[in-house]
Amino acid sequence: MAELNDIINLRIPVNFDFHGTPINIAYRPYSTEIEQRVKGDGAWESKSMNQLVAKVLIDWDLTQQGKPLPITEESLSKLPTLLQLYLFYAVQNDLREGKLPSVNSGATSQQAE
Repeated sequence: MAELNDIINLRIPVNFDFHGTPINIAYRPYSTEIEQRVKGDGAWESKSMNQLVAKVLIDWDLTQQGKPLPITEESLSKLPTLLQLYLFYAVQNDLREGKLPSVNSGATSQQAE
């Protein structure tokens, strides 16, 4: 039997290389934010990229001065623009078969901490 909460809380890890530095993130593919923004044609509504990423990301390994960087719209806006785009496209391309950036993904049914 499939438990609905397990599906809703599905955790998808994605990793990508940003100029030689491996970055690992995880997101929820069935979050309300994604469900509301992914249309039948696969187009995203135009809304703040960082706002969306901040709402769907549930984990990453980015740190600042050795401390975990919080996943917030504010912290995302302080990242280099190219890294912001990579984070957005890592989630978007994992949901749809895309080309940029190259991502390796594997789903797990772990619940968020």
